[in-house]
Amino acid sequence: MTPGPIRQNVAVPIGPFAETTSVRRVLGTMTTRWNDSLKIGLPQIDLQHQNLVELLDTLELELEKKNARVDILRALVQLANYIEEHFSDEEAYQASVEYPHMDEHRQQHAQFLQVVEELKVAYREGNTELGPAVIEFLLAWVTEHIARSDAKLGRFVEWLGSSRNSLPAEFHRGQT
Repeated sequence: MTPGPIRQNVAVPIGPFAETTSVRRVLGTMTTRWNDSLKIGLPQIDLQHQNLVELLDTLELELEKKNARVDILRALVQLANYIEEHFSDEEAYQASVEYPHMDEHRQQHAQFLQVVEELKVAYREGNTELGPAVIEFLLAWVTEHIARSDAKLGRFVEWLGSSRNSLPAEFHRGQT
């Protein structure tokens, strides 16, 4: 299936985060994207999240400088590869701690990765232009995912390390 063009003025729906979210609302400013409020308490995953946000910054800088398509495509491919690597690492970690929401988390990852791959292919084939709306969408999805789904994983791991005996309700299968 050949993906259609992704236009700048169209919100790209992804799983539970289909609503358009302003990056400014999520982080308060476009200039400081990574901050400690995005930490989930798992140092390796937090570092990967920070790297992911920095790769989004790099892609945006390439676009702002109006660099050649090859430079922009290189940044987009690097971002897509890193997303795939990070999701794989995060999912392996979830499996290692028997995270009860691993399946829905994996689905969120798969849906987002599919959109990123379609965007990469469409841009490579010249079917779309990247602009601020696309970057804002990508960053909004990543930050919302970290703040909601990944933070929930962090709370679960914190619970695992505590002396509590009963599993909190938010971690029962089927709870969101």
